[in-house]
Amino acid sequence: MEGDWITVSSIDDKHNKHLVSLLGIIALIAPFFFWLSIYTSSITSRFEIVGILWSFVQWSDQGGTGSGFIVFDPIQSSLALLMSLLSLEFLVAISRHQKGLIRRKRVWISALLSQLPMIAFLFTPLFTNGLGGPIPILLIIGLIIDRKTGIEPPIVPWEDELSDTEK
Repeated sequence: MEGDWITVSSIDDKHNKHLVSLLGIIALIAPFFFWLSIYTSSITSRFEIVGILWSFVQWSDQGGTGSGFIVFDPIQSSLALLMSLLSLEFLVAISRHQKGLIRRKRVWISALLSQLPMIAFLFTPLFTNGLGGPIPILLIIGLIIDRKTGIEPPIVPWEDELSDTEK
């Protein structure tokens, strides 16, 4: 009987590792930020969708237009990685919740914190002539997966009593 339990547990661990790995791949591939800027004085516009390893840019300036993908630009990728560090912590929180080590509330807090760098970036001088914001693809998929597979840690009712008696 014990061997069966270990097999089922190892399958669940493998399943959870695959889900977290999938979220890690989504974090690298999915776009997480967009930016639209329009300069009326020079009739220039620029639309950009940013991921960690890539970005898509479409621009128009005084009659010339263009668009294209930029794959692994070192400066943009390092800035995107810095803005996504809290998203990686969100993935760690999902993994820990799937193991029953933290509560769902902590996952939600890390999910909200993961969006703060993108929202704070909106208040920089770069966005005086435009509109931008986070694209929460990883946030939505991560919360759905966590809702379906997360395990709440057990509540120990005598935990408070033990701490009172130790004092």
